Amino acid sequence: EDLAVERSLSHTPLFQAMFAWLDQAETKFKLGEASLERLDVQLPTAKFDVTLSLGRGPSGSLEGIFEYDASLFTEATVCSWANQFSRLLVAAVENEERLLSSVSLISAQERAQVVSTFNDTWKDIPTTTLPDLFAAQVEKSPDAIALIFGDEEVSYRALDARANQLARYLIAENIGPEDIVAIALDRSIEMVVSLLGVLKSGAAYLPLDPDYPVERLQFMLMDSNAQRLITTREIYDRLVSETDSPRSAVSYPDASRASYQSANVISSEFSSSAGSAHAGKETRRSSHGGGLALGAASSVSREEEASDQLSAAFASQLLPAALLLDDDTFQAELATLSNAPIRDKDRVQSLAPDNLAYVIYTSGSTGRPKGAGIYHSGLFNYIYWAQEFYRPEEGIGAPVNTSIAFDATVTSLWLPLVSGGCVYLLDQEN
Repeated sequence: EDLAVERSLSHTPLFQAMFAWLDQAETKFKLGEASLERLDVQLPTAKFDVTLSLGRGPSGSLEGIFEYDASLFTEATVCSWANQFSRLLVAAVENEERLLSSVSLISAQERAQVVSTFNDTWKDIPTTTLPDLFAAQVEKSPDAIALIFGDEEVSYRALDARANQLARYLIAENIGPEDIVAIALDRSIEMVVSLLGVLKSGAAYLPLDPDYPVERLQFMLMDSNAQRLITTREIYDRLVSETDSPRSAVSYPDASRASYQSANVISSEFSSSAGSAHAGKETRRSSHGGGLALGAASSVSREEEASDQLSAAFASQLLPAALLLDDDTFQAELATLSNAPIRDKDRVQSLAPDNLAYVIYTSGSTGRPKGAGIYHSGLFNYIYWAQEFYRPEEGIGAPVNTSIAFDATVTSLWLPLVSGGCVYLLDQEN
């Protein structure tokens, strides 16, 4: 009673399956001249989920009966249990030294059904990518509502246009197939535009939940070798301000410098204000795309006032080059780009089904988080299956209230957008 365990009168509380061995001899009754015979009594109600009763029959043979809850099991299922149990008993009697694990409980026909029939799932499906699927849906229903976020609604045509502009910007930055672009955004219209724009450029996206601990986000950014980071000023400043940046890292041994290649610090519109102080100076870019200002670093490090600025600048360069969606200059540049459909010849190189579509990291519960790469072929196969299994109908909405970094979001986000549905983006508090 103290535990307040929920009880039910429909079954016993301790067990739901029972085995009964009935070994009593059959008793004969005599009532004068009266003749008696045994009648089978039908049981209208099963006392347990399943009961197996065994005993010896009149001839000494083993007889039994399965009693089961018809609301849980079908007659065919229980008959298969009876057949499998019979095979087990026969095999045990034929060779008492035989390992029970070596006994096949199913017939050759049943084995063929399990191995061949159930696995005959081959379907001849076209080879394509998610950008192609979305483009086909845009052509089919351009004015249908694709996204709803609060009071804002975006049609398929408008979503396609905005994603095309972002894709052209990335392509101009030499971003294409097999490159990784990280996206750290809260649920919003801009989040979907960014995801779709990255895919249209041919690159793969790395979804990052801004609510994750900074250390985890930093690890995924560096471990994935992301070339760009699409985010907002607030999120980017949090990443930079909480980045550990030991000043001793400014000076690299000659052997370490060999792994870096010259590059320019990205202008202040797309990086931190602290990093803009080094614009135009000689830099070294790490393999993940961040710029590290060298210049007069050794002399600046001697002055306490400039030391903190250098640390912040160094921290910003540990991250990929950032594209800040709430930066007016960046948005103005996007507005100048064509919103025409992205053709394969527009990309840095052709996009193929065996190219990466996105990279998603495990929770890291068993150790360090591990990145899993999902290819366009695998993503399309899943979407093709999901279209048949979930049967999305055009115009039906689908809510998205899960994290961008949660793999199940792929279903609630992309499936409607390639099927003519509408995605309802719920805010972070919902």
